[in-house]
Amino acid sequence: MAGEYPMLKSFGVDSIEAYDTAEGMYQKFLEFQPNPEIPVTYHVMDVNEIHLEEGAFDVIYIQHAYHHFERIEHVAEEISKALKPSGVFVITDWIGPNFLQRTPAQLAVMNNLWHHMPAKWQDRSMVEREFPVVISKYVQGARKIEFDGVGRNGQVINYAISEHVEDAGTHSGDATLLLPAQRLHLETHRRVMHIASSARF
Repeated sequence: MAGEYPMLKSFGVDSIEAYDTAEGMYQKFLEFQPNPEIPVTYHVMDVNEIHLEEGAFDVIYIQHAYHHFERIEHVAEEISKALKPSGVFVITDWIGPNFLQRTPAQLAVMNNLWHHMPAKWQDRSMVEREFPVVISKYVQGARKIEFDGVGRNGQVINYAISEHVEDAGTHSGDATLLLPAQRLHLETHRRVMHIASSARF
């Protein structure tokens, strides 16, 4: 909930009912949000035994947890029962051998699911009022470059550019980085510096 709360708040929800199997996560949430503006009811329980009130929720959101459930059919039935007729079910979960690294077979499944979603949910815009992000396609065989910098009064005063060994899509926690970068063209280095210098420090 520590990470999800700001997102849910930005979406304009007026109350949150959270479920977790780990008792310590509630304390962790309170460390990040000691005085939450949105009322949060926190349940520590075995989600496999969950029973939800019928038609009680506008949105049910599960993040990186469904693959832990043992009674997946029971949980799915409870979610279906608990959503309002116009309710939305959102699931984000672990899908790859290296967390976010997607194989061609997994991409095929994802694209097939995407095309079977209702048209109104196929809008690829991740709605954020001030800085909308649009996902147009997944790029395979791309490389990831990381820029870490320190700025003052709008100027970059120190920086480091590192390069991922694996293709982009490998989760940062699993990736191998080269510092300094070994295979960047000079023009790529210049473009990275130009983009970084345009950022607000």
